[in-house]
Amino acid sequence: MALLWVFRPGLSKSWTSPVKELEDVPNRMPYVTATNNSKEVFLKFLPLLSLYLLYGVLHNRESLRCDESRYLVYAHNILNGFFASQESLMFWNGPGYPLFLAPFMALKWPLIVPRLVNGLFLYFAMIYLYHILRESGVVRRAYKYTYAVGILLLWHGPLLDMLMSESLSLLLVCGALYHFIRAVHTQGSWHSPKLWHAMASGFYLGYLVWTKVFFGYAVEVSLLLVASLWIVGKIQNSHSPRPQNTDGKSWICALGSATLICSLALAFCIPYLIYTWSMTGKIHYWGNSGGLQLYCLTVPEKELSGDWLNFDTVRDHPDFFKQEADLFWKMSKLDFVPRDEAFRKAAIENIKAHPLKFIWNWRANVSRMIFGFPVSPYPGSDIELTTGNRSFAYAAPFLFFLFALVPGWLGRKRIPVVIHLGLGFGLISLGGLSLLSAIPRQAFPLLPLLVIWTLMVIERVVDWDGKGGVETRG
Repeated sequence: MALLWVFRPGLSKSWTSPVKELEDVPNRMPYVTATNNSKEVFLKFLPLLSLYLLYGVLHNRESLRCDESRYLVYAHNILNGFFASQESLMFWNGPGYPLFLAPFMALKWPLIVPRLVNGLFLYFAMIYLYHILRESGVVRRAYKYTYAVGILLLWHGPLLDMLMSESLSLLLVCGALYHFIRAVHTQGSWHSPKLWHAMASGFYLGYLVWTKVFFGYAVEVSLLLVASLWIVGKIQNSHSPRPQNTDGKSWICALGSATLICSLALAFCIPYLIYTWSMTGKIHYWGNSGGLQLYCLTVPEKELSGDWLNFDTVRDHPDFFKQEADLFWKMSKLDFVPRDEAFRKAAIENIKAHPLKFIWNWRANVSRMIFGFPVSPYPGSDIELTTGNRSFAYAAPFLFFLFALVPGWLGRKRIPVVIHLGLGFGLISLGGLSLLSAIPRQAFPLLPLLVIWTLMVIERVVDWDGKGGVETRG
């Protein structure tokens, strides 16, 4: 519960439970005074879509790069009635993105078509972002903020011209947050509109897990935290001698909605978990790439800083990878399920034998996730997506977030609880990613959660131009 405890919006002279403190907070869940015409909103952001599509066309290549071939193999498998082949049992990602690619492969359309759809994903994500800001009370500058974020995302350009799942994942994050906010803001009991938004948020979050199975762990941790706080809050309110105030109800409502949404997301993933169980014989099996990634983070050589090691490159360069080459040759003879387990065991042994080097590698990994460096210069390393002149653009959301931490903490009562909870999910996910071989593109889908919280601090706490860009009612 420590993470959500950070966001408790009240301090008392004597210690009380987090939910008790939340009940003393003024109601800060705003409602916008007006909404734009849907057609007008779509037209407003067409220039952004044009930029995305233009970038995709100008940078399109015939050759496959990075993880494109793996996604295409999975899409081909789906068209043939299965996901992971019985021979390899490779579950390095979920079926979400291959399901999207499958119709394009069935129709034999050129690869540039699904690559350009990345631009559409970002376009719809920015529309969601715009509505999130307005729903949270930022009306007057929502348009400008959204354009600024949309242009910033262009610096992650390589994700727009490849068959990669990050753009889809970013759309799913924005969609899940928007419908979560609407589920909380919709008045009354769980009638149709409120339940529909909760179900929509759960679907978006569940499909995010289908797309990047790592988020399965993040959703499970989030469910444990919000459900615990919700239960504690309900128990304390039932035994409280004073009537429950509106502010306590708003927090309990948000925590209850988050609990329902996380539960729906995991329920959506049950068919996938049943499939992996039937294939591997292991219950609660999300994937089998984590062992290798954790091992890469624990390598003890001083020349390496914990970044991703290409499997074939390590085996083909035994002179450079003195310790890893023999291990990787042995691992290549195993199927992916036992290989993942063996890598996890080897990683734990490395951590025990070289704890300080592991901490150093982890620090470098966090830097790599934010800035895109350092990158170990080993033979055959692919640094296209991790280095270059984009480091500041990669780091900008994190830097602004750090600058906003102090005023955000001091003025936390002014920020809607749903935005706090969204940031909590983002920080849980980023914390988990820091234990993998992380690069900026893996943090890319979570950037809106940092940006939205930072903008809430600017608008609702700092009020930097003195004009009060927040409009509320209710």
